[in-house]
Amino acid sequence: MMQYDLLIAGIAIRLIYSKKISIEPYAASSFWANSKEMDIVLHIDTVQKLEKMSMPYVNIKTSAWEMMKDKNGMFYNIFNQGCIKAILFIAYDYTECMLKILEDELHDIIPPLHIMYPILSGFLLKKNQGFFFHGSFVKIGEKGIVLTGESGVGKSTLSELIKTNGFEKFGDDRLILTLDSQEKFVLCHSTPFDLKLSNWVNISYRVDAILCLMHSSNGSNCLDKQNMNKEMGHLILMNFLPLFMEDNLAKHFNLCERLLSGISLYNYSFVPDNTSVKYLLDSLCG
Repeated sequence: MMQYDLLIAGIAIRLIYSKKISIEPYAASSFWANSKEMDIVLHIDTVQKLEKMSMPYVNIKTSAWEMMKDKNGMFYNIFNQGCIKAILFIAYDYTECMLKILEDELHDIIPPLHIMYPILSGFLLKKNQGFFFHGSFVKIGEKGIVLTGESGVGKSTLSELIKTNGFEKFGDDRLILTLDSQEKFVLCHSTPFDLKLSNWVNISYRVDAILCLMHSSNGSNCLDKQNMNKEMGHLILMNFLPLFMEDNLAKHFNLCERLLSGISLYNYSFVPDNTSVKYLLDSLCG
């Protein structure tokens, strides 16, 4: 048996493996040793054969997984190309979870900790602490900025341009936003979900602005401030929602409103070259 403790967005998580396995370096960098009481314990059992759980009533079904609730918690059948690869159980309080996974699929699912997404989402919502957000996070000068937008709009492109110009980038795809301990401002936490980051570090920064990206139609960069209260609904729908918790969507929207209302929102039509970084620096930090 092997045990690893890690910290994501202030949540202490213990992974308990039934067998000795090798951990990919980028995942191992997130592990830490601490005697702090755990918030979540995930038991991981690798098996040679796995049979799909019979689900007489499926609450939610996607191409990758299906979920059913019963009196004990939530069960997930997890698929890849139509074949069952893992079964996940999550207790309703999110403190105890069990994952059974085929041995040859271990590194496809566990190292990036994607399996933690429904667990962490549910835990954050239950504790009224925060949520996942679809975007990249960069720091330009003293400003912490979330880059978001539809798929393919250029979040990774712009964040990489910002990084190559000497500014900080951490977090790509799935960010975690929470209130700080005094509930005065919003923090963006780094997560180990991004496979593009080779040396994940557990840090957080204040969020000062959210930029909704779009391609420039006239060859110039343009930053246009928006009314967050008017655009919040669209912003929430454009980002990750805990779809596996359909009974709690109202609570999720209320939490989003609570966190996002104090953050500046902009539409940013940008040209994918270094002029877009200089424009942001002059506009937001000048």
